[in-house]
Amino acid sequence: MNWIDRLRRGEPFNQGSQLLYYVRSELLGEYFAVIRVSWFDTRGICCISETCIEKREIDVLAVFSEVVGMALRSGSNVCVICAEDPEYLGIYDT
Repeated sequence: MNWIDRLRRGEPFNQGSQLLYYVRSELLGEYFAVIRVSWFDTRGICCISETCIEKREIDVLAVFSEVVGMALRSGSNVCVICAEDPEYLGIYDT
C-alpha cells in the first residue's frame, strides 16, 4: 500500500521523516533551478507545488534559499534540480 492509496481512502498519514532530494543537472533555457515541494497536513500530502527560478532574477541564491528554507521549516518534502553543486548552495550530505 503506498501513500497515494492511503490519501485516496482518507487514512491518516504519518510523515516520519522529511526528505530533501537534490539532482545536479543542466536545465534547458534560462532556468537556475526547479523546486518541487510536497506539502502535508494531518492526513498526508495536501498539495504539490513547483517553482522555477530563472537565471535572470536579481538574487537567485536568496530566492532559492527562501523557497527551500520555507518548505523545509514547514515539514515538507523538497525535490530540487539545479546545475550548481549542492555545496555551492549550502546543502551538505549528512
